[in-house]
Amino acid sequence: TAATLEQRLTVLDSLREWEPEVAWTLMMQLLPRSDDVGHPTAKPRWREWRADEPAQVTHAEFDKGAREIAARLLEDVGESGTRWEELIAALPNLPLAQYQAAVDRLRSLDPEGVRPEDRSRIWDALRKLVGRHRSFPDADWALREEHLKPLAEVMKRWEPVEPVARYGWLFSHSPDLPDGLEADWAARDQAVARARLEAVRAFYEKGGLAGVLALVGTVEVPGELGVTLGRSELAATEEDELLSRCLAAGDTARAQFARGFAVGRISSQGREWAKAKLTGVGQGWAPAQRAELLVCLPTDPETWDLAVNLGLETERCYWRLASPYGISQTHAERAVRNLLKHARPFAAINLLAHRGVRPY
Repeated sequence: TAATLEQRLTVLDSLREWEPEVAWTLMMQLLPRSDDVGHPTAKPRWREWRADEPAQVTHAEFDKGAREIAARLLEDVGESGTRWEELIAALPNLPLAQYQAAVDRLRSLDPEGVRPEDRSRIWDALRKLVGRHRSFPDADWALREEHLKPLAEVMKRWEPVEPVARYGWLFSHSPDLPDGLEADWAARDQAVARARLEAVRAFYEKGGLAGVLALVGTVEVPGELGVTLGRSELAATEEDELLSRCLAAGDTARAQFARGFAVGRISSQGREWAKAKLTGVGQGWAPAQRAELLVCLPTDPETWDLAVNLGLETERCYWRLASPYGISQTHAERAVRNLLKHARPFAAINLLAHRGVRPY
């Protein structure tokens, strides 16, 4: 286009008035990004309006355009959690003055006057941004701590009151802790485990087992919620009820939670805990429930013998679930034969390929 920056901004303002959602999307896409790529439009061959020399965009004009667009975004963001979520993710790309203006705007807004779902989105976006940049402080793209600190202080004001929004994010595949992640993976895992345990305690102390179960269907990885509860002693007196209700449940989230709980209990109590359940309260379970607990045990002959002792149907259900990985070469042949017996030829092939066992 041969339009000047002022003309483009005038068109943009008209679009903001007539089609605000389209204008918002366009302005977000116009913000500068470190990984941007330009694709100039084709120039006319016969029309006379094109200048002989292509227009050169100066650094000053580029910076002015970025400032003007960022200022318009701050005018239009309002109290929308969705818009703030997008804008917060783009904060590292804003000119410093607009970055500070965005932080000031978040500081001046009253979280109590914002809808709970919008408050949750704003806090979650701030948490992700602060945690990600603190995790990689030496990266070229990372914000310096002097810019992150005021953002972290604002984040505390926006922390949700509702427990699910406040703690549910911890039970995802890779939660972004607000303090950042340790370079040492072991330390990182310990920090995540401590935060998860604190969250489970908060839910259990407020609503007991029912309070924890209410969280199951809202988190990304219900199994991690189960593991955390299982490693604690919080539900020790209710574990029979939990396992009976949730093992092999029709609700996938609850079934994953129950399996995670069993894994957590086995890691803290040992495999004897599982044996006691299977030969005790487990006698009243369906074969599929017993199989769900069996697959939480190590995949080895001791577990396979236990499956045999629990009956043909339990053994069948177990081998339909058992993983072909993590089996030692010494015991691979027995596992392969059982996988073939229970109609899992591809799992048997995977085991053979990984262990190099000759099938004869």
